[in-house]
Amino acid sequence: MDESNKDALITISDLLNIKTDRDALVKSETVLDKLILESVTLLQYKANEKSQLLKTNLTPINIAINKEKIRRVLDNILNNAIKFSSRNSNIEIMLLDKDQHTIQIRIADNGIGIPEEFRSKLFDLNPNIRREGTLGEESFGLGLYICKQIIDQHKGKIWIENNADQGTIFIIELPKS
Repeated sequence: MDESNKDALITISDLLNIKTDRDALVKSETVLDKLILESVTLLQYKANEKSQLLKTNLTPINIAINKEKIRRVLDNILNNAIKFSSRNSNIEIMLLDKDQHTIQIRIADNGIGIPEEFRSKLFDLNPNIRREGTLGEESFGLGLYICKQIIDQHKGKIWIENNADQGTIFIIELPKS
């Protein structure tokens, strides 16, 4: 419960500060593959509750980012992947050195997918597009809006694709400099 309360307070703080922080982004050199592994390790207990396997395929990459904000994005998307995937499913997290200017993070689940009518509003501030997780987990419909704002602050991109096996792939691209 303490962890949920802390997450709720961080989400509220993010919502209140999202517009005012646009020019105040403080970046530092970060080992991104290590940050991703930390998020995966932290959320493994939630995946274990549903007998899910979090699989990583990470290229070692150092990049200048705001570590805490990117951790927030990773935690939110991984939480969603766990929440909207069924028991005994796999969630794959990949970190790719895409080209000389860009890195890419891909988080693929085999969950319930995202309905077509939600896709155009997915990253908007719209709590009306929320759904329950596969075991009735609650959703507030705000996390992806915050993720989009953080990725925009980093001058990156975030979008989704259908997973060929069912489910969703979240793709995040960040500039190397």
